[in-house]
Formats: sequence, C-alpha cells, structure tokens
Amino acid sequence: MNVKRKVTRHLQVLFDALTDADESRRSLASAYATRVIRVSLLRRVVKELADTLPYGGSVARQATASLADIGQPAIPVIVSRVKESRELAGCNALIETLGTIGARIDTSERIDLCSQLENLRDTTEHPAIAAALNRAIDRVWQAGPAAPAGQPWEGVVIDAEGLFTVT
Repeated sequence: MNVKRKVTRHLQVLFDALTDADESRRSLASAYATRVIRVSLLRRVVKELADTLPYGGSVARQATASLADIGQPAIPVIVSRVKESRELAGCNALIETLGTIGARIDTSERIDLCSQLENLRDTTEHPAIAAALNRAIDRVWQAGPAAPAGQPWEGVVIDAEGLFTVT
C-alpha cells in the first residue's frame, strides 16, 4: 500500500470516528487525534471537520464537538476559514465553533482567541458577521473554568498499518 493511500485511509477512519453519533467513540477519537497524530495531520483533519460546519446536521454537530475537544490546535485553521469564507451561513457556523472552543480552553488561550475574534470583528464589513463575532467573544468570556483535559483513550486500538479502531 502506498503511503498516500495509507494516510488517506487513516484520516478517513479518523474523520468518521470524529463525526460519529456515538459520543464515547467520538470523544475517544478526539483524544487520539490530539495526543497521537502529528501536527500536520491534525491540521488536515481540522480542515476537513471545519469544511462540514456550514452544512449543518448531525455530522456538523459532531464535528463541532470534536473541534471543541481538539481545542486550541483547531483555532488557527478555523480563524483562517472565517477570513476566507464568503458565505454568511458558513461564517456563522465557524464563528460559533470558535465560541464553543473558547469556552473550553484555559484563560491565557481565551485572551489570545478573543484578540483574534476582535480583530476579525474590526475588519469585517458585514454587520451579521460582526454580531456573530460579538456573540462568540461574549461566550468565551462568560465561560466558567476551563473543561478538564480529555478522557483517557482506553479502547483505542492501533493496528500494524497505523490505523485505529475504537472498541
């Protein structure tokens, strides 16, 4: 099996687990993604998850939950997607996800995220996007203490090809 196909297959399995309706499977996949895979691959997974957000539905809800579990490493990719987005619905979904992530990260990371959100708000010409950014900023600041670190990923089995399954 060539390396590109192996990586693609691995990422598809991971993506499927990260958008699974089974919360325990999705949570384990998120923990695996943040602790095991390389940053470059994690960035690719985050891009794929972010691309599902504008379409709504259960896959987008699970993608949002996985991105929130991934946390800070997902922020630069999503901020970049907000800057590139030309559609209001897509932008709103991305911004809401940033608010969800921001509510779960520690205080210093919240400060950085709010600064990025404020910069986006100050440079947008669209009032609805500015309002969505204000809601995300409020959500980040009104959040309580940061969520505890992800649960241990017992039940993740990595096979000889480097693919994982969740039992």
